[in-house]
Amino acid sequence: MSNQTVEKINVDQLQVGVYIQLQEAWYMHPFLRNSFLIKKEKQIQILRDSGIKEVLYVPEKSQRPCLPARKRRPPEPLPQEQEKGKSPDEDISRNVWKTKQKRMEQFRNIQERINKCSRQYKSTVQKMPSLLGDIFAGREEGMQNAREVVSEMVQTFLSETTAVMHLMDAEESDLDLAYHFLNVSVLSLMIGEAAQLQEEDMKHLGMGALLHDLGKLRIEKKHWRKPREMLSKHELELLKMHPRYGVEILSSSKDGLPQPVKEIVQDHHEVLSGIGYPQGLKAERISLLTRITTLANIFDNLCNPYNPDQAMSPHHALSLIYRQCDLILDMHLVSLLVKRLGVYPPGSVVELSNKEVGKVMAVDPAKPLRPLLLLYDPDVPRKDAAIFDMDEDRDLYIDRCLDPDHLSPEAYKYLKPRQKIAYYAEEAPEK
Repeated sequence: MSNQTVEKINVDQLQVGVYIQLQEAWYMHPFLRNSFLIKKEKQIQILRDSGIKEVLYVPEKSQRPCLPARKRRPPEPLPQEQEKGKSPDEDISRNVWKTKQKRMEQFRNIQERINKCSRQYKSTVQKMPSLLGDIFAGREEGMQNAREVVSEMVQTFLSETTAVMHLMDAEESDLDLAYHFLNVSVLSLMIGEAAQLQEEDMKHLGMGALLHDLGKLRIEKKHWRKPREMLSKHELELLKMHPRYGVEILSSSKDGLPQPVKEIVQDHHEVLSGIGYPQGLKAERISLLTRITTLANIFDNLCNPYNPDQAMSPHHALSLIYRQCDLILDMHLVSLLVKRLGVYPPGSVVELSNKEVGKVMAVDPAKPLRPLLLLYDPDVPRKDAAIFDMDEDRDLYIDRCLDPDHLSPEAYKYLKPRQKIAYYAEEAPEK
């Protein structure tokens, strides 16, 4: 993105249609944003009342030019009955400040929700290595811990309020497989909830998805971390054994897992056209729970391949699946995935109608086009960046999804669009 031209001008040069940037700190003025389009004369008066003398004028974003410096407008005289009292503009300024205080409180609440969800997610991720190790070794506590993890996630998705999908921080490479197991489970449960599955089926789905790649623990990491195009024929055949290895590991457990769980582990690489493995099953022979897991697995592999240079944004991964996977995936389930994650899933980089850019952090399926965003603002340090709820500013809308590689280096570093895409769910807050 190219650097925009800015010009310092006097407040008296403003008129409706001029786009400005304020040089003062965000908390030093009554406006909700540091950059905005002047839409009303009252906004100019509020600037004067706030003691702001100069602003930055952005021609590229303006609908009209600023006024020449010589044509400064004299302040409008107040009506006689207002001269000794407070002006209506003082009330306006005071109301804007109140609105801003309310917005700041909302920002704090949003951040706390994300922090709480993040703490729960990290706690679950940290359990995964020992949980998987115990299951692999045949220890009963592994299965018990897996059931507890799945049960907690199922309750979130089956609660009376809609689950909100959040983008999580997931950057520890040593936990690649743990992130994948958990991500596929979260995504599968999200689709299962949208498909209106009952609680028992949701628990089977969650457990099968959580353990779908269990068989990879029998294969050296160097093989399954390799890009597929670099695998030798022997390595490819070895990798294709992981569904059967997974079933063997589960079958040795004293727990006696339900058949739907074992089917997911065995068949999650089967596809509708019959070209999958290990059995080449066709559509009618692949269970609904398995088809859900297969979709979640493919989506996560597109977003989080072992080679990060091949990673796709969630938006582009959904687009590819929708356009090219109709012969191998259940398209009804794909539509449910799109419905729940939204057209702009968490992790997508978007440009707004005012040309600002941001990264989608969370999506409420009740309002998929009004997500929570981390906005790029060079005037606000990354650590202090506020999460912006688009539902709070109805004048703004998402104009388009951006290729992260087209961001400026500064915006790229700020938004971190290529970090691992990991999701977790929280119950939507009550209004």
